[in-house]
Amino acid sequence: MLIRRGIDRGALHGLRVSANGTPISHLFFADDSVLFGHASVEEARGMVEVLRTYARGSGQAVNLSKSSIFFGSKTSNRVRKKIGQTMGIQCKSGFGRYLGLQSDFGHSKKVVFEEVRDRLESRLAGWAEQFLSQAGKEVLVKAVAMAMPNYAMSCFKLPIGVCRDLEKAIRNFW
Repeated sequence: MLIRRGIDRGALHGLRVSANGTPISHLFFADDSVLFGHASVEEARGMVEVLRTYARGSGQAVNLSKSSIFFGSKTSNRVRKKIGQTMGIQCKSGFGRYLGLQSDFGHSKKVVFEEVRDRLESRLAGWAEQFLSQAGKEVLVKAVAMAMPNYAMSCFKLPIGVCRDLEKAIRNFW
């Protein structure tokens, strides 16, 4: 509601994916939030005011040390620095992580999801060093290995090459 009021007042603008599209102002999930806006000091002040109002009303404050700002490529370094100072948040290159996955897709989704494959292969390699029975391997594959990529697969359509790599790694362990 506070964000909507900020948009109605013109203090916040969100991000338009298309010229006639509805602006996206935020994404919320559990205790993670992503706010979208124009790269201006005025917009940063509007966001800070919304976050302060929320903190006063709810008793929950944003952890600025775990927060970061991502800018479009056309935003000058001077503006980036000024907005970072206004908000009290560090500026990072890249969008960072959201819900445990790399959020900056760039041109290749396969690169982002290689991390899912790498985590699975690392876990399987650790198990391979142990002397496990077939039943023990089966339990680990069904309970852990098959569950590891579930979150990513529930949010995104994984590239077929990544899916094949996951299957191959599990097959090799088995």
